[in-house]
Amino acid sequence: MPLNLLIKEIGLRVKTIRELRKMSQKILAGKIDRDERTIQRIENAEEPTCLQTLNDIANILKVDIDMFIAPSEKIIDKEIILPFTKEECEVSQIL
Repeated sequence: MPLNLLIKEIGLRVKTIRELRKMSQKILAGKIDRDERTIQRIENAEEPTCLQTLNDIANILKVDIDMFIAPSEKIIDKEIILPFTKEECEVSQIL
């Protein structure tokens, strides 16, 4: 896969999972000690990001980093992404 398509795919996956978790870009950015613009750049494929940042995002969203970087056919049955429960949402907004 060409690099630009990989960067777009990663951004789309980050955005999709973040939205399923009902977390704003601002909250996610704060939890990984980055600014909101960093999350926007990742999701909009404006620039590549490092594995450490992707790992930090994966940890906050409670998914394996493979959800962002594995080929699509490898993750279809790997994990079902469900929204956080109400309690998890409340805790994630506080943390």
